[in-house]
Amino acid sequence: MVLSYGLLTPAFAYAGAFYGHQLSAACLFAAFYLASMKVRPLPTWSLLLVGFLLGYSVVTEYPSVLIVGILFLYILRRLSPRWRISWVILTGALVAAGWMIYNTVVFGSPLELGYSHSELWTEQHQTGFMSLTRPRWEAIWGITFSPFRGLFVLSPLMLLSVPGLILWYRSGECRPGLWVVVTSVLAMFLFNSTSIMWWGGFAVGPRYLLPMLPFMPLPIVFVFRDWASRRWMRAVAAVLAAWSLVATWGLTLAGQAFPSDSLRRPMMEYTWPNWQAANIARNLGMFLHLPGLASLLPLLVGVVGLLLALWFVCRHDPAPVAHGGNV
Repeated sequence: MVLSYGLLTPAFAYAGAFYGHQLSAACLFAAFYLASMKVRPLPTWSLLLVGFLLGYSVVTEYPSVLIVGILFLYILRRLSPRWRISWVILTGALVAAGWMIYNTVVFGSPLELGYSHSELWTEQHQTGFMSLTRPRWEAIWGITFSPFRGLFVLSPLMLLSVPGLILWYRSGECRPGLWVVVTSVLAMFLFNSTSIMWWGGFAVGPRYLLPMLPFMPLPIVFVFRDWASRRWMRAVAAVLAAWSLVATWGLTLAGQAFPSDSLRRPMMEYTWPNWQAANIARNLGMFLHLPGLASLLPLLVGVVGLLLALWFVCRHDPAPVAHGGNV
């Protein structure tokens, strides 16, 4: 599921671009991982690092504060004594202080956001609260199943998270982790559905959802754990993964920019024409003077090498499936 998240979702597109969403997602999930360690009590160094990661995720991408609040409560519940949450607050506050100093120097006030001074999309930024109004069905459909920006059209493998959540709940395992996943995903969906610019401009899929995206594959682990022996499950997973690969890589590697928001069916109107013309995004292969589609060979070699290494490790050191994890 780690490879599926990295290669078969919009995370693949944004990991190679200078957007803050993917960095924020990495900070959030790293904090969740550190807070879920089996060590008791949680080391002070890990709490300090968690605070830094949570704070940096917010100053990188403001909407991630929704997930930060959820993780803060999760961490507080796991701590004994509770006063040790002060280590998390300490480093988080240091990051916030640096952010406020920056805002004061650049914009004249510690809580003044750059969006207030942007000369682009001023109408959207001045609508509601920084473009946030109320949930709308157009946005809900748009970020889920529309061919324009639908997450489940681009990465249908993530649909398995729905039965995964049911199986997780029925198992009775790791309930706090389950609620972290459910609330984080719902919070970001709600946020995105209230934005009047929910499609995110030039984008691959719904980019505002990226901070919650690493949490979505977790329930799918329960699907493979409980149903992996069933042939129909393997067939369904293979088809969904293949579609996710074609759609995600097709959009990400086509052209020299992300698809314009004027293209309502980017896979047909952007991906296909660019691949036909061998207009591939700049990459390592081009640096090595490989032309057109051949420039993707270094990327393919790297991915195949990674898969072979994973297969070799699993084949020679099979680890038992963990029942009753500690998240």
